[in-house]
Amino acid sequence: MSRYRWLTSGVVGLGLVACGSDDPGGGGSPAQTDVLDIVADTNRDGVVNAGDPKDQDREAEWDATVGASFIANLDDDDSDGKRDCEDEIVNGPADLLDLAVFKVTPWPSAPKDGEGVLRIDPEAAESVRIFRDNPDGTTKLVLGSMGACTSASDCSYALEYRFPNAEVVTGVTFRIEARRFKGMDMPTLSPADDGKKLLWTGFVDLTYAVEKAGTAERYATKEVPDGFDRVKLRVAPWVMFGSMGAHDVMYSSEASSALVEGNSTAAQAAGVAYTPYATSPQQPGGWQDIWTEDFFQTGWTAFPGPNGTVQGMRIYNARPWGRPPQNASAEVVEDYWPIHWIMGNPEQSRPPAAFGPDQGAAEFYNLSERQSGNTQDSHGNHDVVPPHKDYKLGRIIIGSKMKQTTQDFYAAQGVQGPPIVVDTTWLAVEHVDEFFHWVPAKTALGWKLLVASPALMTKMLEDMKAKGNGSGRLHQGAGGNFEKTVDEALADTQLVQWSQTADAKIQGQIEIMKAETGITDAEIIEMPTWFEDLGVNEKVAWNPGMVNMRMLGNIADVAKPFGPDIGGKDPFEEDMLARIGSPASELGSDGLGLKIFFTDDWYYHEALGEVHCATNESAPAPFAPSFWWESGK
Repeated sequence: MSRYRWLTSGVVGLGLVACGSDDPGGGGSPAQTDVLDIVADTNRDGVVNAGDPKDQDREAEWDATVGASFIANLDDDDSDGKRDCEDEIVNGPADLLDLAVFKVTPWPSAPKDGEGVLRIDPEAAESVRIFRDNPDGTTKLVLGSMGACTSASDCSYALEYRFPNAEVVTGVTFRIEARRFKGMDMPTLSPADDGKKLLWTGFVDLTYAVEKAGTAERYATKEVPDGFDRVKLRVAPWVMFGSMGAHDVMYSSEASSALVEGNSTAAQAAGVAYTPYATSPQQPGGWQDIWTEDFFQTGWTAFPGPNGTVQGMRIYNARPWGRPPQNASAEVVEDYWPIHWIMGNPEQSRPPAAFGPDQGAAEFYNLSERQSGNTQDSHGNHDVVPPHKDYKLGRIIIGSKMKQTTQDFYAAQGVQGPPIVVDTTWLAVEHVDEFFHWVPAKTALGWKLLVASPALMTKMLEDMKAKGNGSGRLHQGAGGNFEKTVDEALADTQLVQWSQTADAKIQGQIEIMKAETGITDAEIIEMPTWFEDLGVNEKVAWNPGMVNMRMLGNIADVAKPFGPDIGGKDPFEEDMLARIGSPASELGSDGLGLKIFFTDDWYYHEALGEVHCATNESAPAPFAPSFWWESGK
């Protein structure tokens, strides 16, 4: 509530000293205003204003309409190779913007023997750092985590900060950052305390009191009768990017010149920056892993800025395991952890590839689990179903065998969880992106689901045969089991049976999607895909999996299908142009269909992946059409 009211004197309670005017009224000077007040950006307008009732009312609450927030400060604004939250300083003017402000407002008539006391709840202290602004323009760490905090042994926690009467009178500005997201591991949480990382609610409860120096007595006012003013803040969640959105950067390896050529054409059409990285870790930004979607994921975090803006950063999170050479030493294995591509590795003189100002780095699994896990922990198996029902920022979808610690982290973020879980164990690679993809549509829902369809592939082949094109050759020049005529493909009873089995599996996952999201058949578009079996329950796309595409706004970067030449045209390309590239599909933000670019990804197809697996992307502020704090989650 507002702190600016005339007060009368009187004893308020045990251990309290009342404050107010000594004038009984009836003449003389007006009563002084007693101000025992801590204030934050409760109304989310990006400004801390003690004179605005909306920043004062309900300041100790947090819900869909009120409550201040702050972010995990995981970028590197001073480019020293460390996350900005890992030291005890504010790393320059850019870093200052990443800290949320709260204030102790001036109390001009404060009791002359009163000193200010700011306290933080113990559950939050190890996860945040709180700085104060000094009169000379510098900042000082005063509350929360103290020390380098590279392990439990070099970190301590300050739960209260006292400041002198002169600063009670003038007021003090404070700034807060988080060392981690809710549910995220960090060095000071030892592996034995894995459950501890989930105990922090993500909230910080701050109390402000003015205490009589040398005693435990608190000064009280009519508005703050117990002598404690309170404010609650919440750490912002990590929000995963999905297929849709205003991405401005695309990534891939330079391993396949054909893929790079196709990506370049699509990226240029979309106005998206694209520079493939070298295949050697010894080259700046280089990495040996060609599966760019898999070894890292991108997302964002932010808190409200002024005039409807946001203040935040992109966050790149690493997969727990890398691809070191066989029989490598422990030191070499560590060098191949994907976090060392994101952040670089100073010991190997390797610069960061995706870490710096406004680009943060994170690991969302138990740090003791590095170099463990399986293919389901690759990020082609983690995606986002676009906004639906009450999931305004979409909902994460995952395969069924990924690390529990990562699942717990996704659920802890609240806004996009708990994840939808589908069965991917029937696939060799076991990734969601092998049969599902989401694309923009000019419909009430705003998107449609693309689904790999063995049944549609069979129908298309049967139609070609019926029209006398059975001799048309699929995958011309590929050789082996890939290259077949239409007749030969339909006559391959094993390939047909594998695809029928895959179709039944996919239909089961579609039913899960319908139940979880409420979509109907009208919001599902089939993509012709046959599957072959590499072993028991190890299926992969037999023809290039066009559903496994990369979306860049309205631009679809799709695997070239290498269908038969019928009258100088590829019937699969023609079908895609009609199916998702025409106004009949209602796809694209304008409803006129996606703009399709076919990319030769055969190099990746033979290695059991497609365009989506081979690429990745990220986006800038404002990150999303709606803000996470408006979601009510």
